[in-house]
Amino acid sequence: MLMKKFLLTLSLLLYALIGYSQSITYNDDGSVSYNTTTLQTITYDNVDFNYMELLKPSNQDPTGIIGDINQGGGIILEVYGGPDKDELIFKKILVLTSSSFGGNTEAKTWHGIQVQSDNTKLLASGLDFTTFSPDHCSALKEKSLFKAAMVSANGDFTFENPYSDCLKDNNYKQIQKVKVKVTGKSAKVKRIKFPGQVQELVLASANPNKQFSVTIYINGIQKATITPNSIPTINAKVGDDVKFVFNNSFPNFKRVPVFDGIPATWIAQFAGESKFYCTPSIQPNERKPWLGFDSQVHGSLLRRYPSGYHDRFPDFQKDSQGNIISWSFMLQREMDANKTTYTPVYKWPKEKTAPVKQRNNQKEGLNMELLKAYNDPYFQSYKGEDYILGSDPDEIFYLAGQDYDTFRNPPLQGLLRKTDEVWKRVEYGESEDPINDVITAYLKNRNASEGTTDLSCEKYDSYEIQDNGTSSSNPDGTGTGNNKAPGLCKITLGNITVKFKLNVTSPLANQTGFYANIVGSRWPGWDETLSYNFQGFKGISKEELRKYFLVCISENSIGNTRKQIVYLKNFNDSKLNTISQSGIVTQSFTMGGNGYNNLELYKYNSNSNDSTIIGGKELLTIVLRFITVPNGNPGMQLAETSDGSYIYLEEFRNSKPNDPLYMQRYGRYVKKYTREYVIQKDSTLTFYTLDSDPFTFYNTGTEWYLSSRYQAKRLPLTGSESQETNVKYYLDPLNPDGSVKQLSSTPVGSGSKFTYSYRTLGDYQLRVKYRGSQLDAYHRIKVVDYSDNKKGRVNIRELTQKERDLLNFPEGTNYYIAEVKDVLCKYKFVDGYRCQTPINRFGRYNDYHDSYKWRASAGVTFHDRIYNPWGIQNKIDTYSESSWHPFNWVRHFSEKPYPSTIDPSLFRNKNDLTSYFDDMFTEKTPEPWQVRPPWAPVSVVEKERFRTNIKVIYRMNKFFDNQAGAFSGNPKSISSSEVYNNFITDEQEDLKELMNDLIFGRKIIIPKNAIYDLIIAENLDSTGDNSTYIGECPFPHPRNSSERSLSLAVNDAHVGEFEIYPNPCNEKVYIQLPLTANGYVKYNIYDISGKIIVANDCTMNDNNRIEINTTNYSEGIYIIQLQTSDGSLNRKEKIVIRH
Repeated sequence: MLMKKFLLTLSLLLYALIGYSQSITYNDDGSVSYNTTTLQTITYDNVDFNYMELLKPSNQDPTGIIGDINQGGGIILEVYGGPDKDELIFKKILVLTSSSFGGNTEAKTWHGIQVQSDNTKLLASGLDFTTFSPDHCSALKEKSLFKAAMVSANGDFTFENPYSDCLKDNNYKQIQKVKVKVTGKSAKVKRIKFPGQVQELVLASANPNKQFSVTIYINGIQKATITPNSIPTINAKVGDDVKFVFNNSFPNFKRVPVFDGIPATWIAQFAGESKFYCTPSIQPNERKPWLGFDSQVHGSLLRRYPSGYHDRFPDFQKDSQGNIISWSFMLQREMDANKTTYTPVYKWPKEKTAPVKQRNNQKEGLNMELLKAYNDPYFQSYKGEDYILGSDPDEIFYLAGQDYDTFRNPPLQGLLRKTDEVWKRVEYGESEDPINDVITAYLKNRNASEGTTDLSCEKYDSYEIQDNGTSSSNPDGTGTGNNKAPGLCKITLGNITVKFKLNVTSPLANQTGFYANIVGSRWPGWDETLSYNFQGFKGISKEELRKYFLVCISENSIGNTRKQIVYLKNFNDSKLNTISQSGIVTQSFTMGGNGYNNLELYKYNSNSNDSTIIGGKELLTIVLRFITVPNGNPGMQLAETSDGSYIYLEEFRNSKPNDPLYMQRYGRYVKKYTREYVIQKDSTLTFYTLDSDPFTFYNTGTEWYLSSRYQAKRLPLTGSESQETNVKYYLDPLNPDGSVKQLSSTPVGSGSKFTYSYRTLGDYQLRVKYRGSQLDAYHRIKVVDYSDNKKGRVNIRELTQKERDLLNFPEGTNYYIAEVKDVLCKYKFVDGYRCQTPINRFGRYNDYHDSYKWRASAGVTFHDRIYNPWGIQNKIDTYSESSWHPFNWVRHFSEKPYPSTIDPSLFRNKNDLTSYFDDMFTEKTPEPWQVRPPWAPVSVVEKERFRTNIKVIYRMNKFFDNQAGAFSGNPKSISSSEVYNNFITDEQEDLKELMNDLIFGRKIIIPKNAIYDLIIAENLDSTGDNSTYIGECPFPHPRNSSERSLSLAVNDAHVGEFEIYPNPCNEKVYIQLPLTANGYVKYNIYDISGKIIVANDCTMNDNNRIEINTTNYSEGIYIIQLQTSDGSLNRKEKIVIRH
């Protein structure tokens, strides 16, 4: 009964409201006045509606209706959705039947409008849905989650599986059309905003006598006027100016037209790959995409806006009253009028063998880990951890974060070490292309920093420009044209939409695509000067040619850029005529080093006040980094037989100054050679050469860390552009002092693999050169001819003044120093005391793998082990690494995982660690957002050694500082020379190396008055119990007077310069040559009758000493004639042999 009364009352109410249609006033401010007492309805079809709103747990945007209702008047608002737009989403009825309005004006801002007078009533607020389906989904309430910000189109919520599956990956069309009915009488409706509404309704747009229209001009020439009833097609070229003039746009409505389908292009340098990108649809005055930070693995660069950079697209032109009248833009992208959607020609696959969805490469993963640390879905201000430690080349960690309980379970292997390489995984909620996530965060942050916290900020969406035929075998397409953007465009004002089609082609004479018109090597060498052809100019007039310019841009690892620009407008008429006839511009550029390098072709617009990119080419600079032995050499063991046992190229070269990616040495030291190999004559060696990570050369190992896109662009193995053609090997002979005797002009090999048999004794540098690169790689190879039992050389000499000073050892003049040198590779890399499996690729001085014990004989007495004198041994034992270690540094994870200045027990909570890191950042820190501590490992295996492949500690509040951080476009400008500090002096480095040589037995100090006859060196194996004979040397003790009297060959005037001993001799004779003698030595031995007994050539050892075996000589007097190859010595002496 009650229900019947309710229905009857409702029917009478509707009857009272329903009347015959009377006049409606459509006002210039967009409002509608219902002037009669009879109810009439205005229907708005095809209104954009965001169905995501149906899934939100609550509404955050203000909603409602602003207007006036007179006595007896009313308003009904209805929204219908579904496939046929006949399902009621919600309905709101507002009536006023009393003699006066019963409500009070709410003094609040509603949808950007301040409600101030009784004439403008807030009739309704908080409109709710009448249909809601909470059982279809559930919303995560934890808005601090990174994925909550990234999966949501509106930026403040996300969904759990399985319902989210219908929303992600564009399987669900978020914005759909609904029907809106506004019915009223005796009322004026000014503004309506209901939940899910994409744009506010222009209520007055229903006026049949006043249509919204737009006139389009190309380069100042009118091409079409578009209305809701027309869809014209307009032809244009990339670089043309387009202008939109708005007609009948309800000037007092104060709302802006929204564009859909006007694309823009930009260059995305991100995660080691330089890509040419397209924003599918831009808006006037919209912020441009910007990648403000980029991981370099062992640090991150923060980019500054370039000089003259405009961070927004052009804004609307307005009249003096602020009314929008037009918008102008330079067309930047080829477009197809017949396309309505964009589909990539080829989608680069991720690694298929990974157990989880995987990112493209290591740098991409590190970028995303940094972004996720922000811990604020709206990116208003940084709320994450204070510090993040990049503590291993492939990993990044949150200090004292949820992954580690440092109080109950402090890490044992190192400072918050991780082993699961979290950076590889693509977590749920991330975009397929992480560039879009970084740009989304940037846009949100910039809006928030300007006081606009737009919770409805949609995710940025872009894609890499592709040409037709793009595939893994044709990464730049096939030259058959560009995969153009869709040409269907829209302009919407409120609920009014006009459409038009753009057919935009390249301004070049050919239509081969975006990438096909720049021809030349993709793989330049470091600082190489290369020539490139820019094509497509045939038949173009001189006037048009002057609008083009060529750019070569290089960015290094700290974000500093260098541009080389060539303007065709600076060419004379004759050259322009030649270009127009041939269609080609040939230009040389000097490439940058390791970093981002691109070639770009630009064109000015008709007024020459703006330009856009017409074509581009990504350049992958080759930096030779590894000369490796990944699979060993049968019969000649240089390294472990293990795939991936790379020998790291010497990291302390300094041919290229002031570039942080070019490995530099602290202090004065420059070590040219990666490894110094000693090999037996007639040995055959095989080496492999690789470039820097990510490898552009084909790698012999796994490549999970390399994107499929990058793999497709690697340097081929064969062909005119290949490793075989461009990688050359040279063997340059060296002088005894290590200087180059002569650079060879003829290569002895080419390609990524080099095999060679060494037949000639001597010292050589193996020089690997990539084409015209200014950066070569080197090994030093010494070819020897040892007897069966000899495996190295033993020298005994005086201590140098430098060594005596380092050891504070003035009495060192009473001591000799013995040293083992030129040990065959096998006994250093394979049978050495500290050899690893696989061999450590990061080692310097062969990782100190070799360790020796010393023996001596004195007459019939044999000393099984001799040691340094007590005073020297005490200096060795008390030597402390803390004397040269800086306060701030990072250790490799070994048995001593913490820095010498840190007590592991200190780190029981986050504050302890934060306090320590706070001390590392001072006002003098060149990069306020990060510290790059020197990497100083100490372990049983490696001992002390340095690498500039440094670690990094990020100060995250500075990294993402809103005024000077990664999103600001205004980080501190730094120079390359500021990045590294000379933390260890040359004196400390010399002492450290001498100490290590003494600790591991490569050198030993022996009193001169020792009674030894022979000093013997033996190589210890990994157990330290067994040893292998290396070599020996007679001990140079003073001889007695009788021996002196018979020493016919000794000239007292040359003692210390030239000496033959012992003389007389029995089994061996030693010839000490002056230190000034250089080169090879030729000697002939004659008997007393003048008959030549032996003729020989030999190489002097480091002490300029020659050893001759006289066992098979008859007793008697002999004459030896000696002559050096450089002519510095030529003399004859007597030798007496007695058995």
